[in-house]
Amino acid sequence: MLGLAERPIHVTGHPRMRERILEGVQRRRRRERVVTASLLALLATVLLGWGTLRSPLLAVEDVRVVGVPGEVSTEVLDVASVHAGQNVLDVDLEAVEAQVTELPWVERATVRRRLPSTIEIRVSARTPVLAGTFGDNTYLVDAEGLVIEAVDEAPEGVTTMALTAAPPVGAVVTSPSVLAAAEIAARMPPGMERWLVSYSTAGDDEVDALLRVPTESGPVELVAHLGRPVQVDVKAATIASLVEETVGNGMNPRALDVRIPDRPIVLA
Repeated sequence: MLGLAERPIHVTGHPRMRERILEGVQRRRRRERVVTASLLALLATVLLGWGTLRSPLLAVEDVRVVGVPGEVSTEVLDVASVHAGQNVLDVDLEAVEAQVTELPWVERATVRRRLPSTIEIRVSARTPVLAGTFGDNTYLVDAEGLVIEAVDEAPEGVTTMALTAAPPVGAVVTSPSVLAAAEIAARMPPGMERWLVSYSTAGDDEVDALLRVPTESGPVELVAHLGRPVQVDVKAATIASLVEETVGNGMNPRALDVRIPDRPIVLA
C-alpha cells in the first residue's frame, strides 16, 4: 500500500520465540494498514471537499441589491464589481461593503452570501434634509452636512437654502450656517414643512426661515428668526402658537423671533 512493500520474514531459533516475533510483526502490519487506510480516507475527504468548493454550483449567478430603487441599484452593482461566474466563496464581502459605501448617497451597506449562488447587497441611503441651491444647481444635504448628490430640483418636502458656492458632492459643507440649517431641518417636527419655504443665513451659525402661511385672503409670508440649532422642537411649537395668535386673527406680522423660545418676540 502506498508503495510500501512488505518484506519477507525470516525467523530462526526456538519455536516459542519465533511465534512471539511473528505475532509482533503481524500487529505492526495491522497498525500500518489502519494508518494507511485512514490517510487514504482523509485524502479522499479533502479532495472531495475541494472539489465541492470549486464546483460550478457555487458560481455567482445573481447579485441582488436590496433597500434602494431599481434606478440606482445599477450604480451599486457597478462599484461592487462582483462578476457572474465568480466563486461565491471568493467574494471579499468587506471589500464590497467598502466600495459601495464610497458612494456619497450610501449611508451603510451590508453584503452577505446567499448560498449557493447569490450575493446580496443591502443598502441604506442617506436622507436629504436640505436642498442647497447655487445658480441653476441644487445639492441635497443630509443631517450631518454631507452633500449627497446634485439634482435638477429639490424633492417635495425638502426645504431650500441659497449657497454662496457650489459644494463638492461627497464632502461636508464648510459653512457654519448651512450646517446649522441642516441640523435644524433634521430636527424640525412633522407638520412645519407646510409653511417652510426656505432657510437663510442670519449669522455665523444662526438661521432664519421664510414661512408662507395660507389664509382665506391669500398666503402671508413672514420670517422666523430661529437662531442656533437648539430646542428646535420648542421653537417650532412656539412658531405654531404665534402664527395661530397673529395670522389666525387677521394680523400680518413681519417676523417672529423665537431664538429664545420662552421669550418670543412678534415683529409687526
